Amino acid sequence: MDNETLAKLLEEEYQAVYIINVKEETITLKQTTNYLSKNTTLNKTVPLGDFLEGYLARYIPENKQNQLRLWLKLYHIEGILKANLDSSIIFQKRINGSLRYSEFRVFTLEENDSEVLKCLLVEKDINGILIKERQHQAVYNRMKEEQSKLSTLDTPLLDAKTGLYTQEYVYKVGREKILSNLDITYMFMTVDVEDFKSYNSIAGVHKGDLLINCIADNIRDLLKGRDYAIYGRNYADSFVVMLPYYEFGIKLFITRLLEKIQDYETDLPVKLVFGQYIINDPNEELYLIQDKAVLAANSCKGNIDKHIGLYTTELEEKLSISRMLVKDMEQALENDEFEIYFQPKYNVSTLTINGAEALVRWNYQGKYIISPSVFIPLFEKNGFITRLDYHVWEKVCGYIKDYSIDLPISINISRANMYSVGLQEKILDLVNKYNVDPNQLCLEFTESAYYNDIESMQKILRQLQNKRFVISMDDFGTGYSSLSLLKDIPVNELKIDASFVDFVMEDQRSLIILESIVKMSQKLGLLIAVEGIETEEQLELIQKLGCDTVQGYILNRPMPAIDFFKLLEEEKPQLTE
Repeated sequence: MDNETLAKLLEEEYQAVYIINVKEETITLKQTTNYLSKNTTLNKTVPLGDFLEGYLARYIPENKQNQLRLWLKLYHIEGILKANLDSSIIFQKRINGSLRYSEFRVFTLEENDSEVLKCLLVEKDINGILIKERQHQAVYNRMKEEQSKLSTLDTPLLDAKTGLYTQEYVYKVGREKILSNLDITYMFMTVDVEDFKSYNSIAGVHKGDLLINCIADNIRDLLKGRDYAIYGRNYADSFVVMLPYYEFGIKLFITRLLEKIQDYETDLPVKLVFGQYIINDPNEELYLIQDKAVLAANSCKGNIDKHIGLYTTELEEKLSISRMLVKDMEQALENDEFEIYFQPKYNVSTLTINGAEALVRWNYQGKYIISPSVFIPLFEKNGFITRLDYHVWEKVCGYIKDYSIDLPISINISRANMYSVGLQEKILDLVNKYNVDPNQLCLEFTESAYYNDIESMQKILRQLQNKRFVISMDDFGTGYSSLSLLKDIPVNELKIDASFVDFVMEDQRSLIILESIVKMSQKLGLLIAVEGIETEEQLELIQKLGCDTVQGYILNRPMPAIDFFKLLEEEKPQLTE
């Protein structure tokens, strides 16, 4: 057992944790709660035989002692582990005059050449768990006859691919369970594979189907015989599960399903994501409940360490805001509510303005300003970002013409537009329409967007460079193979992300890497821009490294277009020197 597995195991709520030295036939109590008597001593090592007889006499009813004695076989614990026998036993234990159910489990802790040297013995009070399970089972035993009637209805019973229940059947039986047991709170869960489309594309449809059936088989195996639960396949890689909201049971189901999928043999990573919704209103439609569980699941995607998302009122508010913004986005574009802000860029040596980055803010119905961090991710998902991008480009070109701006202006190109047909033609049409020198537009592409199709990107960027546009790789340093990209992708500028600068201030190795990047870029003839500079210390470091351009709050924040033009007028004497 590795340290990580051991640490996770010990996070659970055990009443006692023992270490057994198989060779020396001794046992040591390492962790306990007040479950045991107050005079219990931690880290005290005693012979296995003495421990067992003393434990039996103190806690176990006489007629149950042989059951525990035979299972533990403490003198032959190695044989239990090697023979792969049941590693747990449930037994009755006398606590304060009453009988409660406890569980013993045993794990291999240390071995050498397949010989068990030490093992871990853990004890847990599961009285509440068993009582609740039996209550649920009793309730649903009474429902079996009604469930069998449902199966004769027109609702399709089984999914053809997996053999699980269909979504329609889950809805029907789930509704019956909720309304027949108003004293029980249920949880509805969705289970799906993150980015299954990519898995299917790379591994092939056949292997994708095998994975789907593996998940289905394990869900069925984990829940079979649990009549209080209903489960089925929704579509593709999406499954649904509804069961009583009992935290331990749900956690156990998820943990065991994740363990099963981790053992699934595949060359590609598989991440399961669970969306959870606690049903508090028995009259709420299950299709609406499922939508909310899906929203909760989506909150996990993109986060490698997060598998479970629980629907909350905060997510409800987020969903409401998202719906409102989507509903109003078309009208907002027509009403010119998307306003251009400029953040000045400065020459590192002279600290004079040498350009600006065009950003967008949503002046929602003239009432308040909405940050791009709220609406940009939403528009990237629904595709509206391509139209918003074009709106920003055209506004910038218009400003350059109307205010005779002779400094380079950076505009952002979203991933959706990067691979869209006719990107070059769209931008060329704009610069021709407003009589803008292409060399005045610096086109910023995020580093992460380069990985989809490097060959296509090479072609697109070379075409744009040939038309005299400046190409900048934005957020440099946030991807996984930044340096290797430089030999393949034609760019004029590297824009180093602010998070990288934060590391540099605290870590000498990061500083060495940044110094190397700057020197290498200078040899390649690339400009270095650094964004997100907020302190004097950061600015001094950037100056010392010999970077070319800097932007950040310490010099100037993003500002409305009219304020930027006024700033240019004020600094015009310095700019013309």
